[in-house]
Amino acid sequence: MCSVLSAVFLTSYLFIFFLFRSDYAQQRSYAIMHDAYEQMEDGNYETAAEEFQQYLDSHSSKIYWKIQEVINRNDQSTYENVKKALEECQKHLQKEQAK
Repeated sequence: MCSVLSAVFLTSYLFIFFLFRSDYAQQRSYAIMHDAYEQMEDGNYETAAEEFQQYLDSHSSKIYWKIQEVINRNDQSTYENVKKALEECQKHLQKEQAK
């Protein structure tokens, strides 16, 4: 009985540990994405582009992005919306380089 309780406790502890760790990583990723939009609004396209790319690179799984899209719908954090924002930053940077 004691070993069963120990196993349940250990399993629960590990689950909670990885859940909080994943949530922390997710929140950090969202903070980068939100900062990228702020940088874009301020005209700091190079910084914004770097941060958008970092956000897109933080999750390589198509399943992740599909789940994220279903949950957040047309939120600015979806893959497609961030990709569009990144492309807009790149266009502004190309215009600046052409001057």
